[in-house]
Amino acid sequence: MRIRVLANARVYWDYAVHELHEGAEHVGEFARHLAHTGAPVEVIERDPEPAPPSPAVEATGQDPAPLAQTLPDGALTVPEGLEIDGTIDTVLGWVGSDLARARQALDLEMAKGDRARATLTGRLDALLQGAE
Repeated sequence: MRIRVLANARVYWDYAVHELHEGAEHVGEFARHLAHTGAPVEVIERDPEPAPPSPAVEATGQDPAPLAQTLPDGALTVPEGLEIDGTIDTVLGWVGSDLARARQALDLEMAKGDRARATLTGRLDALLQGAE
């Protein structure tokens, strides 16, 4: 959220007194606080609305394809058909355009730590970002 102060004022927030100066702009939590408590401000930019759940999530209340499962010892299980140590093309071929599979593959690749392939994680992240 982004707000603009309409008049000089003094407000108390986060255990401190803050001086507001006319024309100043603020963002984030402080801006949300000012907008919701009646301070002399105008909202310039509201927070984005959260994306609605997919139809499958609404119908069942859960994601249709769970992410890679975590075993009690903290290790991730590899879904059937995914060769996470295969070539980048092999992994991307398994993912296709399925966002749940892209998330699974990204989680498993990132779990490799320093051995994670930047090209693969970049492509998977781009696929997931493009869906937002």
